[in-house]
Amino acid sequence: MFGALRRTFGLIKVTETATHIEVNGVPSDVIARDISKIWNTSRVNANMFSSMNRNGFKFLKFFAVEVHYMLGQMDEYRYSRTSVRTIRHIQHELEENTWLKDIEEEHPPRLDLSRLNELNITLLPHQDNFLAHYNAVVDKYHLKGYLLSADPGTGKTFMGLALSHTAHADLTVIVSPKNALDRVWGDSIIKIFKKPKAFWMANSGEPYKRQPIIVTNYEAIGKATAAARQASHSHAVVILDESHNLNEAKSNRTQAFLELIKAIDAKNVLWSSGSPLKAMGYEMVPLLRSIDPLFTPEVEQRFVKIFGKETGRALDILRNRIGRVSFHVSAAEVITNESSTEYEKITIPNGEEYTLENIRTKMRAFIEERLQYYQTNFKKFRKEYETGIEAFERVMHPDQKADFKKYQSAVKTISQGYDPVAHKELAAFANHFEKTAIQPSIPDKGTREAFKNAKSVIKYAKLKAVGSALGEVLGRARIRAHVEMVPHIDWKGIIEKSEKKVLIFTSYVDVVKAIDAELGKLGIGRILVYGDTNSNVAGLINQFGKDDKIKVAIATYMSLSTAVPITMASTTMFVNSPFRSFELKQAKARTDRLGQDTAVHYIFTTLDTGDEPNISTRSHDILEWSQSMVEALMGTDKLEPGMAAQLNKDYMSGAMEHYADPQSAFHEVFDAELNYQKQSE
Repeated sequence: MFGALRRTFGLIKVTETATHIEVNGVPSDVIARDISKIWNTSRVNANMFSSMNRNGFKFLKFFAVEVHYMLGQMDEYRYSRTSVRTIRHIQHELEENTWLKDIEEEHPPRLDLSRLNELNITLLPHQDNFLAHYNAVVDKYHLKGYLLSADPGTGKTFMGLALSHTAHADLTVIVSPKNALDRVWGDSIIKIFKKPKAFWMANSGEPYKRQPIIVTNYEAIGKATAAARQASHSHAVVILDESHNLNEAKSNRTQAFLELIKAIDAKNVLWSSGSPLKAMGYEMVPLLRSIDPLFTPEVEQRFVKIFGKETGRALDILRNRIGRVSFHVSAAEVITNESSTEYEKITIPNGEEYTLENIRTKMRAFIEERLQYYQTNFKKFRKEYETGIEAFERVMHPDQKADFKKYQSAVKTISQGYDPVAHKELAAFANHFEKTAIQPSIPDKGTREAFKNAKSVIKYAKLKAVGSALGEVLGRARIRAHVEMVPHIDWKGIIEKSEKKVLIFTSYVDVVKAIDAELGKLGIGRILVYGDTNSNVAGLINQFGKDDKIKVAIATYMSLSTAVPITMASTTMFVNSPFRSFELKQAKARTDRLGQDTAVHYIFTTLDTGDEPNISTRSHDILEWSQSMVEALMGTDKLEPGMAAQLNKDYMSGAMEHYADPQSAFHEVFDAELNYQKQSE
């Protein structure tokens, strides 16, 4: 009744409770129509608002930032049916009667910037600006941390240590990639403080002696947490280096990191990365869990439904949120090195073997053969599956019975005709139950392995066949194509033209070994950084820098594209492009960074098959998709209307992210990979 009266007489009231903000006396039905029209989606209304009726609406406190922003956009939208007076009145009430009022107020400084005098270095202007911004903004938004989105090579390590010192931290825990522990963090801790601080490396093998700084790699977070619990502290700071590696909320190491923050009651949490978002909005979830107390489990569910996999609609709303919790440093502002790029097309005798049309034919034949095999041997797979289930049932705990019944129902539904959209949650549950409950409970290794192979045939034989084709045909062909390109590259010319040493990247170990063999024939000194040598990355890079006879470092993106400075090289070569833009950005920054004293040259090689698209050039296509998505999310560029959603459908990386289980994405990947040329036209 009172809401209707307020609406009739133009009386707008905004109230805030412990969990929600309620707006009364407004035409929420009109506002809802405007939101649907402007952002061309029903997801915002359906998930951001807890309730909407004729006289008002209600939403969780976290979304005050989004609602205030959307009202501002509605004010600017010329076809909005909500009156400007109403929009501005609601905004004013939000600014005066909710926690948003704190944004305009001054707060006591979090950081004691006078302590910068206790450092051995003078921070650069952008580093000073970050600390000043952190000091001014974090408490305004009720946060307990921030995202430092600084391009690789801009000095994030010193910014993190300076933040910890000026926060008067008596315990600092640094979580970093393993290859950066000694050469980056260890060296920087020794260098930066006028009065040395003791630190403990979690992987050192030494006992923890309550040092004020703990440095750990992702895999040893649990060990660092156990040590940190022993420390007597009143103000803990946590720094996460290369934070994009912990963007997956469900991963074990992300869970361990969040547990670390909770266990030591960290007062300041710094997420630091040169490429904080790889492509999708859901990657914000772990960050928001750790720094925003308003980001409750209920908020998270709604947030993911609005922004999780969405890469087109409502992107500006997400971008506004990212801007409120992050400080961006562009390499162009800081690093003034000259750079140039060269593209080399490589011709090989059997190049036509790697065209998409050729691969299409081979994959179709492989899939038909594999499906026939599954059909012929289906009774065998059924028996292996049921034998595994029976083994589990014999040892099943009573607490697992309800989930097991749900699992059986899910498998029955999926096996009758799998729909990757409608059955997404069922597939996720079934896969998780198999992995965490059934498989670990099967005592016999042979039975367990047979079950693991058979379960996919039982659930979705066609997708398993396509998945096998992607690995056996497409994946192997992509590797083989780049291996066969290696002897046809002018290695000697590239090395002789480079002002300094040469860094070479590839995704594939077989290519690393092929280049190693080719350079060996030419008598060129080199080091290899890949899986088998990762345990000695620091030693290898030191050797690369000091030994004049070693001209080349050959590395995989996985092993060396982050954290480690390689300023002794001035040429970076990409034998194949990585699939994601963040990998390329990070790889480039190994040489193009603060401390580089010469111009940097980039060389990209692709297989030349004339006008016919091939599996080498496809890497570039996917890379361009990823780059445009990240630029749009971070607000550094804008996509053409509708392009984001279309690219998300068409490209492999979008398809692989879309489904609960990679196996179930293969049919879409297959179409995207082989029909790209037709789709783009």
